[in-house]
Amino acid sequence: MFCFVISRSCSAILQEDALENRAYRWVWAFVSFILIVTLSCATPQKQLRQVVEQQSFKGIGESLGDLGKIGIVSASFRPRLDFQKPLTRGTAAMVGALSAVGFLATGGSHCVGDECLGILILIPAAGMIGGIVGAIRGVSRGELQRHEAALNDYAGSLDFQKAMAEGLFSVAQEQSRLHLILLEVQGPNVPGEETTYHSSQFEQVDAILEMGVRECRLRGTPAGINSPLHLTMTVGTRLIRAKDGTVLCRSDFTYEQGVPRIKFSEWGAKSAQAFREELDRAFRHLAVEIVTALSEMKMPFDLPSQSPPN
Repeated sequence: MFCFVISRSCSAILQEDALENRAYRWVWAFVSFILIVTLSCATPQKQLRQVVEQQSFKGIGESLGDLGKIGIVSASFRPRLDFQKPLTRGTAAMVGALSAVGFLATGGSHCVGDECLGILILIPAAGMIGGIVGAIRGVSRGELQRHEAALNDYAGSLDFQKAMAEGLFSVAQEQSRLHLILLEVQGPNVPGEETTYHSSQFEQVDAILEMGVRECRLRGTPAGINSPLHLTMTVGTRLIRAKDGTVLCRSDFTYEQGVPRIKFSEWGAKSAQAFREELDRAFRHLAVEIVTALSEMKMPFDLPSQSPPN
């Protein structure tokens, strides 16, 4: 009677999606397989404080000079987007069942005599209960697709590189004496590309700050069924002397959201409102960190000229 009630509960949870039901039936096939294996092996065996991390700008040489006018060049590539999605109910049921069965099977491998019989009796029930718990914690396929579409739509419509450059320019004007200029020059086409700039392009500036948003991620516990997620975003920068193309330094700045962390469905709800707001905070904090780093450094512009890379 107990197993009958459990089975009916599983069907009620998973009835919204036939595909998920089929996946769930695979769980019971696997449970049966584990049961057989365990029978044959039942002998003893040994068996929201937000944090911004950065690598500070590092100059070269000991002779100090003023940064002068700095031209901002933005990358032309789109950042890598990585959104950790929750498991659907069917998949979560399978994971929950396998976890419960695996736990008991591990214990069963060390049993002897009557102990093994008790463990073997519990394995099917454990698989059923684990499956129900997993299914409850998972999300429906329709909900997953709806929130994923909201996140992708907004991320696809946002020009990450432009937003970062404009945010940096705005913060520099508000909080520093840096003289930044937004340049209409194409930066790297792919992450890590060593773009060469010609001095004739930059007669009005002394240095070039090349920067590109490399990745934007929503990540949580890797093995979680529906883990709370936090946003991270990384910006790569190069500071280049305009007159001869010398790369003065390279630095990466990474924004990592602190608490609170929220689940995937909350990130995508209300047309991805939470995602929009957290991105705004990320751009702002990264801009502040870059401006602070530039303001605190002095670069050796009077070093002997070096040829730019071919």
